[in-house]
Amino acid sequence: MKNALTHHRKSSKTEATQLKFTKLLLMMDTYWNFIEFHQILQRLQRRWFSCSTGCCKILESGRLILLVVLSNGPCTTAFLLADRSYDVWLGNFRGNTFSRRHTTLNPSTAEFWKFSWDELGNHDITSSIDYVLKFTGQPRLSYIGYSLGSAAVFMGAVKHQDLNSKIDIVIALAPLSTFAHAAIEVLRVFAPWVDYLKRALDFMGVYGWFDTDGLGDQIFKSFCEQTRTQAQFCIDYFYNIFVGPSKNLDPDMIPLFNANLMRGTSVKVIAQFAQNYNAGKTLQAYDFGREGNMLRYGSHKPWTYDLRNVTVPVYVFSGGADRVVTPLDVDWLLTQLGNLKGSTRLIDYNHLDFLFGIDVKERLYDKVVALLPAP
Repeated sequence: MKNALTHHRKSSKTEATQLKFTKLLLMMDTYWNFIEFHQILQRLQRRWFSCSTGCCKILESGRLILLVVLSNGPCTTAFLLADRSYDVWLGNFRGNTFSRRHTTLNPSTAEFWKFSWDELGNHDITSSIDYVLKFTGQPRLSYIGYSLGSAAVFMGAVKHQDLNSKIDIVIALAPLSTFAHAAIEVLRVFAPWVDYLKRALDFMGVYGWFDTDGLGDQIFKSFCEQTRTQAQFCIDYFYNIFVGPSKNLDPDMIPLFNANLMRGTSVKVIAQFAQNYNAGKTLQAYDFGREGNMLRYGSHKPWTYDLRNVTVPVYVFSGGADRVVTPLDVDWLLTQLGNLKGSTRLIDYNHLDFLFGIDVKERLYDKVVALLPAP
């Protein structure tokens, strides 16, 4: 699958602009900012699959940073890092609106959507990191992951031990691992029925899900974006139900939230959330059922990821009001990681505050930048 990995570079106005890739030119202060779109091809089981896409701001002398996050919030982090002479790559996982190109498969077919967390971590992350290191000629990079972006790099580091030596530091923001204590009521209701729901969706030909393009966008715009009162209502009730309470989200930013959230993934990715919730305190591979697991893993149960094999230094930032990645689940993760260097809990942060919180720069991003090796 083809994937557009964007490379964003800062230079002086007078510099010649002979770039090999598609460019988007932006003006910021006294600098031009160039965005290059890279195509990554990944070979898997005789097919080409998608890896991660992204935007990047680069100085040739800068240190390498890879952020696997999905919205405008971390782009703020990217600009903070780029302004400090870091080389920043920002990625999206396969299956969302920005990562649906393939050399042979069409997103309208079931084959395109046959991926779970395991493919994201064991193939997409590793391919993206290898691509960036080869392109830049650097031996290692730093990795900042949010939510499933953190779980994916943990999974990749467990399955591919050489990945640990390619990363000098992992900063995990609201990091997903076990899902045993997730406090999302919708998940709790439907998780016991996940296998039946998955088969029903397969029967109906639904393989990709959680994409707000089209009808979803219209619903959000109608109920959350018409007035500031509507926006505050969505924060207080809708977002509260799914990610946790917050007094740190600006209602004026609701259109930005909706433009970046729920951009699509596979049914298997969503099902794996429910599977890990049902499995309890563990991080397990996709459950194909007893017969499928025997064919895939050689046992009736799915493979589990031993996080002690994550030997790269890890710093964790979590939220005390997060309903998705709850404090109890983070506490479990902290006991499992093989090389945990530090953990910070922002007591009033929910899952979205890490991306869109009003005070996120002062309370989080500045601390993240301080942990990174100097450029």
